[in-house]
Amino acid sequence: MRYWNTGDTPTNSNLGALENLARPWAGIDAEHLLDVIRGVIRIEKILPKAVRVHFKLPHLFVGAGPYDWDAARRDKYHSELCEALSAGLANVQADPTLAKEGGADLSDRPPTRGEELEFACRTWSRNRTSGNLDDLRIACSVPGMQSRFDKLERWLGRKRPGSSPHSVEYEVECALGDIDRYADTYHSMEASYRYAEKLREREQQGEED
Repeated sequence: MRYWNTGDTPTNSNLGALENLARPWAGIDAEHLLDVIRGVIRIEKILPKAVRVHFKLPHLFVGAGPYDWDAARRDKYHSELCEALSAGLANVQADPTLAKEGGADLSDRPPTRGEELEFACRTWSRNRTSGNLDDLRIACSVPGMQSRFDKLERWLGRKRPGSSPHSVEYEVECALGDIDRYADTYHSMEASYRYAEKLREREQQGEED
């Protein structure tokens, strides 16, 4: 695995994710091939343009086609996709402007769900309002994170720790920390519309000020 250091944490994370997706896999079946394709499509949308231009990928919108393809065609497509991803990653690594403080503009990508989760955790931790909790709930409405929010909410509804040897507040902090700890695994997903809109509003207010 390469060490990515573009200066933008979500982009570093997504380049690492593409590197994982670029691993060849002989005899790949239709479902796993579609999982790879969906992952590439999802990540490509989030990459800054300065990074995205380095990738020359085969046609990704194949629908349910892989189910109708024979094994040889699936292997051929998967091999071409892996080679294209590997070439793109090599191009990114070779571009000096994409090194940290290299001068490339990485600000044109959309906000990620990982950033939204980190922001929501930090905001609710500092100011435990119902509105901030709603923002955290929305941020957590993704596979693998909903159960962590449910755990936090259960502890928020408790007045006594019950069988836990710790206080309710301790358990609340642990549940929140669990959400925050896994937030950076969600940089390959776009942020919610609500968060993206609030971010745009804050940026506009900053420009007006």
